[in-house]
Amino acid sequence: MKNILILLLIALFGASSAYAYDGYEVNFNREADTYQLEFNLGEVTISEVTINGRTFSIIDFEGSIVTKKTGFAELPYVHAAVMLEADNNIDLQFSGNDFIEYQLDHPLLPSRGVIYRDQDPSTIPYVIDPKSIINGWYPGDLAGNTEPYILRDVRGTNVYVYPFQYNAQKNVLRVYNTVSVTLADKVTPAVNPLEQQDNTIQYEMDAIYASIFVNYEDNSDDLTIGEMGDILVICTDRDESAMDPYIAWKREKGYLVTKEVVAAGTNVNSLVESAYAANNDLLYVQLVGDWSDIKCNTLSSGSPMDPQVGCVIGTDEVPDISVGRFSAENPTHVTTQVDKVINFEKLPDMGADWYKTATGIGSNQGPGDDGELDYEHLDVIFNDKLDPFTYEAFNGIYDPSGSIGDVNAAVNGGTSVINYCGHGSPTSWGSTGFSNSNVASLSNGNMTPWIVSVACNNGDFHTGTCFAEAWLRKDGGGAVMFLGASISQPWDPPMRGQDYFADMFTGGYDYSAHSGQNGINTTEGRTTLGAIIFNGLVLMTTESGGSSDWETAKTWNLFGDPSMQARSDVPAELLLSTNVVMVGIPFATTVTTGGNPVEGAMVTLSQNDTYFTGITDASGNVSITHTLIPGDALLVVTGFNTETIYETVSVVPSAGAYVIYSSHSVNDASGNGNGMLDYGESPMLSIALNNVGTSDALNVEVILSTEDEYVTITDGEENYGTISAGEIVQIADAFAIEIAADIPDGHGIIFNIESTGDATWSSSFSETGHAPELVLGGYSIDDAGGNGNGKLDPGETVDLTITVSNDGSSDADGVAALLATTSEYIVIDEASMNYGPVGAGGSEEQTYVVTAGSDAPAGHTAQFSLDISANLGVIGSGEFFIIVGQIPVLVIDVDGNNNSADVMMDCFGDLSVGADMVEGWPDDMGLYSSIFVCLGIYPDNHVLTSAQGQELANFLNNGGRVYMEGGDTWYYDPATPVHALFNIQGTEDGGGDLSTLLGQSGTFTEGLTFDYGGESNYIDRISPTGSAFTIFAN
Repeated sequence: MKNILILLLIALFGASSAYAYDGYEVNFNREADTYQLEFNLGEVTISEVTINGRTFSIIDFEGSIVTKKTGFAELPYVHAAVMLEADNNIDLQFSGNDFIEYQLDHPLLPSRGVIYRDQDPSTIPYVIDPKSIINGWYPGDLAGNTEPYILRDVRGTNVYVYPFQYNAQKNVLRVYNTVSVTLADKVTPAVNPLEQQDNTIQYEMDAIYASIFVNYEDNSDDLTIGEMGDILVICTDRDESAMDPYIAWKREKGYLVTKEVVAAGTNVNSLVESAYAANNDLLYVQLVGDWSDIKCNTLSSGSPMDPQVGCVIGTDEVPDISVGRFSAENPTHVTTQVDKVINFEKLPDMGADWYKTATGIGSNQGPGDDGELDYEHLDVIFNDKLDPFTYEAFNGIYDPSGSIGDVNAAVNGGTSVINYCGHGSPTSWGSTGFSNSNVASLSNGNMTPWIVSVACNNGDFHTGTCFAEAWLRKDGGGAVMFLGASISQPWDPPMRGQDYFADMFTGGYDYSAHSGQNGINTTEGRTTLGAIIFNGLVLMTTESGGSSDWETAKTWNLFGDPSMQARSDVPAELLLSTNVVMVGIPFATTVTTGGNPVEGAMVTLSQNDTYFTGITDASGNVSITHTLIPGDALLVVTGFNTETIYETVSVVPSAGAYVIYSSHSVNDASGNGNGMLDYGESPMLSIALNNVGTSDALNVEVILSTEDEYVTITDGEENYGTISAGEIVQIADAFAIEIAADIPDGHGIIFNIESTGDATWSSSFSETGHAPELVLGGYSIDDAGGNGNGKLDPGETVDLTITVSNDGSSDADGVAALLATTSEYIVIDEASMNYGPVGAGGSEEQTYVVTAGSDAPAGHTAQFSLDISANLGVIGSGEFFIIVGQIPVLVIDVDGNNNSADVMMDCFGDLSVGADMVEGWPDDMGLYSSIFVCLGIYPDNHVLTSAQGQELANFLNNGGRVYMEGGDTWYYDPATPVHALFNIQGTEDGGGDLSTLLGQSGTFTEGLTFDYGGESNYIDRISPTGSAFTIFAN
């Protein structure tokens, strides 16, 4: 195997900002009339793979988006999205002089084109198109960009760069280290201009723009963030009354809702476009009815495109509005779906943990995006995204063993989200065979999940009752939302989309921190289903933008309510600092849970069909101007993963004085002076009070109090004198407090204010405590004085560098750490080290000298502990394990029937050979000197992915040894980078005729005979190549 390592240098050119993607970095700079982007590639590896007897070169690059021209070389490419001016045209120019050319030994792996989920990838061959073999570079241009598109309030373009260029006739690969792209203003009539009417954007959209455009932050100062977007309901007169409870609830929750009643069979695309032109705050469209009731534009095949109803601005196909559908044939169907939404949002199941359970259902086919089989893709979504978020339980239901009964048990037992990835039909999932009739038998009551289905035709609702409709129409169970396609989906793009939906739901995701995973890094989340799907699809089409990506985005229909807020945790109780509402006075309150502020909560007051809404800020504060009159009003408060407050409050006349909290500031000059409440400090508080009444408040005495165990008030009383009506009075350093040294970082503190004049008025505010959080940040081994293999070996003395990190938000001073071990074979030269100050978010290192005794057994696990201390009694700790030497053997058992692994482990035990066994893929192969891989026999076999094969190949190239067995891996399954290293050639997909195995003369097996009695299904026929030779024949 030829293994060429290409290190592509990253050179910064003074750009104003830099953005890291998987495998590359983009530096962006904006000058007067140009946008400048510099794309710098990271590490690339060229290796070889043998498929059906033919060897190809392949490019291993962190970015997984590749060209898809059938028969032409499969080449990675990269991207960046740029926000443009509203009405300027641009001219793209590019240059790339920094490149390296490589003469390849074999042709590059050709693309098999777009593979769809009604196909079996293993049956599609790799064939080089003769038209690709020319003396020229493919793809050709180093860069290109899309025509300007409009995404609601902003106009942009996607820039795609092709740093890998291939000459198929000469078999030369050219790799550009750096590609510079300039987008220059062009004085011509604007293409697809944005006729911007308002600089106010919806609350949900700000972070969506930030997740997409590299220069959004540079332009966002021109935009004002408003409230939540509005809802448009479109229905026929048949379903109008059935929608009344939905409209009433959404208005009570805080949305502005309008309704359009149309004739049955109306195509509503132009109607929605007109509605948006009249109201730019429109963000959600709720369609009500089946295909015969409410129509939309379709593909040429006739497949409905509900998402495209949201394309309301410009001439492009990028949606601007999130669209959902309550598909119904009668009002009863509508009522069922409306009740599910209201129960989910308004009446959550307090104390229930089913919200923390996720389910994944999928096939064992592929590989698809990121080189993952379907079930591996679903495992990644749970293990790396949902589980670190709020989820605690997972139902993994996978081929070949997953069943209808497994799905029934998972859904009826309670699960809040289901991800499916596999084959499908208009009425079923291919994996498990779960169908419409099985949905009808579910009994999950109000434990209704939302479902994302990567499958063919699950949302094909124009030809009959589709699978998605069955889930939504199911009374007494089913699902509250189902994302299903009206086409046969392509294999890779919806997997990317499903990844992005999980990213958005869980608060963002850093792909660069997860080897083998690829995507656009994000740092913020969404909570409404429509915003989650909307953002995910835009990221999907931005990253790739091929025709298969766009047909996926256009036809992935959302069945349910796009404005519904998802849940992923036990609903938390809410506390309002006040619920006193006064005539003519803005309603101001602070929303907290467990002492911590709740950001993004919707707070709505309503009376006589008049609604007033606000959204809490990062401190949980909200102020709502209203025109309520004396009497009763409805107060509704909703938030992500919280209870819903739905209560009647009294609106009282504002006659007289009324003094409440207005603002405060922290004076911690005696501490670190950063204006925050840090551990161990004794700060002063300056508090401003507002008389929101109509009369002066005389001789106002103020008492500050708190029930917080980490705060002591040392001066809690102050006289504010007279506060005139409408006046705000602040007294500097009016109150003194002490913060405990052991306050947890991020701890929420509630302060109560009691103001007394002619009456007594109560209000409150919240603050956050800050402290260090000292943890073990990691370690590294330097054995340059030994054998230099980067490991601690028996008889070796090494430098063990240990990092102490401060994950808290306050600095730590006087940090020291004591290293200890429980191992009798380890000696630590100097166990105590001083680290000095460690700033908030920072880290420091110290080096310890550690020796392993020469009598330490190879593979011995030495446990180390690190006790960390700092000034003011701050403590932390951590532990880690070091393998002394290497463990001789690791058995990787991914055989669904566990044929060989247990027997192997017994043999190693009899031979006193140290060995570990894992049922799955290991995190660190470097701990072992030999690896035995058990892939199994069809139908319980594991298909080795390209990424796994590359790991094994790297292990071999670094001096390891690998044994691998599997019935289909040598011929039937796709070859991976490790296969060629065995010098084994798969010749055909065999049958079930294994019987007697005969040792071959002239080899070490001569004279040996074994009778085979294990599984024998489709055993690949193999022959040796190169230096390999046959040792047994059947």
